[in-house]
Amino acid sequence: MTRFTQDELHRLMQYMHEHDPQMHLICLLALSHAMRRSEVLELTAHNFCDGRIVFGRKKGSLPSNHMLIDHKEQVFNEPLALSRVLQVRNDGRVLFDISERQVNRLLVRYCAAVGIHRTKAHMHSFKHTDCDSLLPVLGVEGLQIYVGHAEAKNTLKYVKPTDEAVEARLQAALDKPQPETEQQRFERESMENYRDREHDAVAFGTASPLAN
Repeated sequence: MTRFTQDELHRLMQYMHEHDPQMHLICLLALSHAMRRSEVLELTAHNFCDGRIVFGRKKGSLPSNHMLIDHKEQVFNEPLALSRVLQVRNDGRVLFDISERQVNRLLVRYCAAVGIHRTKAHMHSFKHTDCDSLLPVLGVEGLQIYVGHAEAKNTLKYVKPTDEAVEARLQAALDKPQPETEQQRFERESMENYRDREHDAVAFGTASPLAN
């Protein structure tokens, strides 16, 4: 499963916010509610009411009823991003005039524009990124409810660390100073004691001839 790093996510969302508001909103909804591409593209204004989004999920998943995320960062603020499209598309039409194929093509282009590897340029990356960030907050059971998994085994996939996470932990362990062994401590203390004796000997004029 592919995920965006926080830096990649910010770069991508900022780029789409500036260059393609429709794609930005599609990806923001997918990210905020762990939605599939097809689920986002079927949304109408009727799915939104009183600051919440209510929608069905596919592939045997359970429906969800979530609050919209009023994020302090503009590129992640759902009510702000939705305000205009909900006014224009309030007649039952789907919110987005775009096909799944077009979404795929644009996401590849935008990921390339901000330096994100091609392997991450698909909509599932938003869902996986969302699940990864929510797991420490909600726990397995809470995440299962939030993303509509009918079975816990689907949620447990996110407990397994990614290759990137394993590499980061390994690097952190390598960078961390290793604890001193008993032998290293003995040698260090012996050397310190020797230097202290030499210092005292020089101070009293009785330095060992070996010191010269």
